[in-house]
Amino acid sequence: MKHIICLLLTNLFMAISLFSQQIPLVYNTENRGANYPKPAMPALEQLPVIEPLTDPFEWSDGKGRSIDYKNWSRRRNEIAAEIQHYETGEKPLRPDSITAT
Repeated sequence: MKHIICLLLTNLFMAISLFSQQIPLVYNTENRGANYPKPAMPALEQLPVIEPLTDPFEWSDGKGRSIDYKNWSRRRNEIAAEIQHYETGEKPLRPDSITAT
């Protein structure tokens, strides 16, 4: 029983620590990591098979990982670039004007 209480208190402390970072819910820009360079994009046949799923906190170049919130803009930009390159295609630029009826 003591182990369960310690585990619950540890999880509670971690959750409080995470939310105490004052993570904003809204930003003024869509992609705050746009200034970071895109990762290398090898051809599909050159990509390694990775099992189980990749670590979402590992940098695309394989040189470490980060769970610090301050690094999320860079990692988010890497993930977005890879998805657009390998899966969805590049996101078009915003047009000068948009109309709808």
